[in-house]
Amino acid sequence: DEPAPKKDDVKATPAVDPADVTITVVNGTTIPNLARDTAAKLSSMGFQIGNKVTGTGSLAAAESVVEYKPGAENEARYVAAKLDISNRQPADPDAIAQAGPAQVIVVLGADQAPGG
Repeated sequence: DEPAPKKDDVKATPAVDPADVTITVVNGTTIPNLARDTAAKLSSMGFQIGNKVTGTGSLAAAESVVEYKPGAENEARYVAAKLDISNRQPADPDAIAQAGPAQVIVVLGADQAPGG
């Protein structure tokens, strides 16, 4: 048995292990390499990267949002906090179709662009 984390150790409850979270990163902007760079940042934090895609349809975004599949709301909250993205919402069918195996879909808007 692992000891339970102390309450003051972890802001998010329950604790999320980045190694258990797979993220698809969607570039919802026209800025080249935004998904790649953000995926690299998430990967360096220990997250698993599913896909890196350019957003189309409902995934083209002016404002960043972290979408999540059913049951992955805590993971989405954790990822959103790491990227300073305040918007979170359940993933729509478009997002789920592009997410592949990922539980969390980060849709990058212009606010996540360098200098944005």
